[in-house]
Amino acid sequence: MPYSLSRAAMASRPAPVPGRARTTPPAEPENASRTLTTGRSRIVNEARWRQRPPAAIGDERSRILIGRWKDQGKEVVEHTAPADPDWLTIAVALRPSEATLLVDGRRVHDGKVRAGLATATGLGRSATAEFRAPCDILHLFVPAPLLEEFSDDLGEAAPLARIDGSGAPISDPAIERLALLLLRASDFEEMAADLYLDGLTIAIVAHFLNASQAGSAPEGQGLVKWRLNRVQDYIESNLAEPISLQDLARCAGLSRMHFASQFRAATGLRPHEYLIRRRIDRAQDMLRNSAIPLVEVALSVGFQTQAHFTTVFRRFLDETPGRWRQLQDLASGPRSA
Repeated sequence: MPYSLSRAAMASRPAPVPGRARTTPPAEPENASRTLTTGRSRIVNEARWRQRPPAAIGDERSRILIGRWKDQGKEVVEHTAPADPDWLTIAVALRPSEATLLVDGRRVHDGKVRAGLATATGLGRSATAEFRAPCDILHLFVPAPLLEEFSDDLGEAAPLARIDGSGAPISDPAIERLALLLLRASDFEEMAADLYLDGLTIAIVAHFLNASQAGSAPEGQGLVKWRLNRVQDYIESNLAEPISLQDLARCAGLSRMHFASQFRAATGLRPHEYLIRRRIDRAQDMLRNSAIPLVEVALSVGFQTQAHFTTVFRRFLDETPGRWRQLQDLASGPRSA
């Protein structure tokens, strides 16, 4: 069934919603007023972290609301969003950062945040975050009745049966791609923007449902922390070079068979898949933050040819490196030379 496409009260002016964060520094004046479109369906720049945008009359229970939180990271400040029994919050990182995230007082992430990393905070769960680097986060606020509709269509009795609302991060290139496409809503007229944003936000929720269900960790004993850290450091230091399974196993001091099994148990990824993801992550950083030619980016992250780099990059992000770089300009402004 179609979701959230009613046109009732198009002219209604939304009532302001009280702030939802504590211990948050004052926002810059333009942060509270700038939007990417001019209708009910808009991306609102949050004045406070996870401050849910106001909903138009009739939309409070049927439309996914969209907020965007940007922080230059000039000082480390703790941000808190209290528990809300009526809304699920999905967060998608639009750029790399570094942060600590707690849900109901339990730490679920502490360290680097890759662009595209997504989390969901379930109904009735509080969240606290501390950012130690500049960040750009897209928030989708999904009302509980709409989750019930999704659940009905999936044929499931429990509305949240397939969503892990604990805040555990997941990585799905399609979610990052859809989040970046949301930023193009300003290209559309108001009525078309409504349809565009409704479709993309529902698609993000659907991908999150799928990734949450498929992303459970495999059984087995994972690498001990010091071995895992050693292997990850080795990968980061040698991304421009060929790296074999034997190289990684030797670094961990294990046989190839035992290393591969324990690495997957610890990370949820096969060693080769993890390595490719790190190459693509590094390439994204270079594409986002510099104007280095594509062939140099490819060689710098361990690909022997630009053609192979383009093929793998497209497989992960559904875009060529050049097109993906253009999309970043929409989110972050021009690149530095």
